[in-house]
Amino acid sequence: MNQLARAELLAAVADALRGTPRTEALTGTDEELEHAADPSVLAALFKRELEAVDGRAELVATLEELPAAIREYAGRVGLQTFLVGVSDLARLASSLLDGARPADAGIEARDVEAVDCALIEADALLADTGSALVLARTRGERLLPYLPRACIVVARGSALHATLTSAALRVAFAAARSGVTGEAVMVTGPSRTADIEKTMVLGAHGPRTVMVFIVGACSPA
Repeated sequence: MNQLARAELLAAVADALRGTPRTEALTGTDEELEHAADPSVLAALFKRELEAVDGRAELVATLEELPAAIREYAGRVGLQTFLVGVSDLARLASSLLDGARPADAGIEARDVEAVDCALIEADALLADTGSALVLARTRGERLLPYLPRACIVVARGSALHATLTSAALRVAFAAARSGVTGEAVMVTGPSRTADIEKTMVLGAHGPRTVMVFIVGACSPA
């Protein structure tokens, strides 16, 4: 392994946890970056970077704990109605939400806009920017990252990547090769704009809040 790449990544994590901004990019080959840190370290960096752009992240130890964690969060912030992506993880995550229904292919934009929250799975999480890569495979799913006022993203710890490497894009490449239609969306915190009198506004072109739940990336006890 390239020791310089490892040292740069770990230094970025340390700076992020101290609250020190770090502007230079991580360097190294894709393989070196993918193996530079374990999931708990990448999760800590992802959480810090997402919070820097007003998003939030929570680590959940097991799949069994995920539905209750999401129900508790939804109750705490007042979310009552949900549209859920088609993935198995998204459906599991929503299993304790009374107001949840699937975002099927025939759903209309007005229906998506009317719900409080979208719940979708990320196919990759990029630690250095706090970004979630979401593959939207149906028309209903393609509307979810944009129209509801809140967005909950769920992902496994195995989806964490140091940066935008070829490994992070592997699922998107596979979908393209197989002829799957849809689009890849990069979600990095709430929608933001400062076009109106140079005042920062959240939610102008998308969700006002973004919460990411990462399963199975907790540090060992």
